[in-house]
Amino acid sequence: MSPLILTPQPSWKTQVGIGKESTWNTPVADTAYFPVEKPKFEDVPKWLYDRGLRGLRSKTFGIEQGVISTAFELPDMKFYPDDSGHFLFASLGADAITGTNPYTHTLTQSAGVPPSYTVTDYSGLSASARQYSGCYFDELTLKYVVDGDFTIAAKGQGTPSALVAKPSATYSTQNFLTGWEAQLTLASQVNARVMGGSFTIRQKVTPIFGGNNQQGPTAMNVDGIEVIGQFDVEPNDETEFLYMLQGTVEAASLKFTSGANSLTLQTTKTQFTKGPIDRSGDYVKLPLSFEAFYNTTDAGSFEAILVNPRATTY
Repeated sequence: MSPLILTPQPSWKTQVGIGKESTWNTPVADTAYFPVEKPKFEDVPKWLYDRGLRGLRSKTFGIEQGVISTAFELPDMKFYPDDSGHFLFASLGADAITGTNPYTHTLTQSAGVPPSYTVTDYSGLSASARQYSGCYFDELTLKYVVDGDFTIAAKGQGTPSALVAKPSATYSTQNFLTGWEAQLTLASQVNARVMGGSFTIRQKVTPIFGGNNQQGPTAMNVDGIEVIGQFDVEPNDETEFLYMLQGTVEAASLKFTSGANSLTLQTTKTQFTKGPIDRSGDYVKLPLSFEAFYNTTDAGSFEAILVNPRATTY
């Protein structure tokens, strides 16, 4: 057997794409690709051990592989006003499109389970790519700082990987959104005291293994949506602190505008739950945590409105 020779595989070869499935776990071709600096994909087998006592001092006498599922993370990607909408749709599940170019996409919480996705990862370790079908996104975080980036991060779960031909990737040509383009309206007032913040959409995804001589999941359960977040306030007075202390429910609307493109993140029912007064720096800060809850205005707990050149629904 010939020796294995070290040949480094540069990370820059990475390509990550997704495609919306019509039927759960029926793979489809990618329809959008995303620049990701540090993607993580992991096939996660459950290992089964034989540790039966045999009058010998070894603890383990056999190891076999049980069921397998996949976990993946796509951290801190730039938000592109057209393609990044796929992630919002993957969490929310409904898209109503109106107008002409630029088109308005109102993304709201669907009554049923959101669609599943095929996710493809090309790492350069072989001529082929790894394809993960039947994927659901269980966590989506949108985060910004006014003097820096606006990013989106996604986590999800799916079925075990399979090798497919390397796809031909194409990427958004729009300008990504930035932190300084944000304008927050809080409690019906434009609030320039907020220097950054985050929205996290969670829906618990549970792989279900139903046998049938199959290692991968036979179904995936998607739980209800939870929306939490934080606004980082540099306060002049106690206005924002009192939102929390007095338990008032306020409306929040965060809008990013870049030319003809825009994104609005809206939580009409926003309960601030924690607001410690932070004096660890040169001036007072207020990290104000919140949870959004169901309301008819947002048709759920959270609504996103994208204005972009995309003429079709997500």
